[in-house]
Amino acid sequence: MIGCIEKPLLKTYFKTLYYTGLRLNECLFLEKRDINFKKELIYIRNGKGGGSRYIPMSKKLKKILLEYKENNIPEVETTRFFSTKYTGKLSNYYVVITLRKAVKKAGFFGRKITSHTFRHSFASSLVSKNVNIKIIQKLLGHSNINTTMIYLNASNEDMRKAVNEL
Repeated sequence: MIGCIEKPLLKTYFKTLYYTGLRLNECLFLEKRDINFKKELIYIRNGKGGGSRYIPMSKKLKKILLEYKENNIPEVETTRFFSTKYTGKLSNYYVVITLRKAVKKAGFFGRKITSHTFRHSFASSLVSKNVNIKIIQKLLGHSNINTTMIYLNASNEDMRKAVNEL
């Protein structure tokens, strides 16, 4: 579906959501200084509840963000990492409209796909790879482990495989 998005700014934005699990506003408000390519860390300064945290940057995402930084960031006076040449920032509205068009173009009719879907995909992918739930909690910036537990919904088939491991 991301392949249906033509603009490098928005394609990079959605890939960042998927590879980090960031909330919409956490990603929209990322500043250039928040991304440390040398240490491969992203600083989230405006998390839910005013919290802040560091999250590691995967090698794949680092390559994507460096490509965007070197070739697509507009020459405009702004602190924002994701910005347009007209306003110096990326708006929620522009993100939502672009995603709706991409979903339609990809043929995902009848499915509600939002920016938050990328966060769920990130967490669910980590769960399916048996990443410790406490690590997922920290990456997502959840203060309560119960919020993170939503991603642990096991299917009957998963449970059947588990008991047959004994």
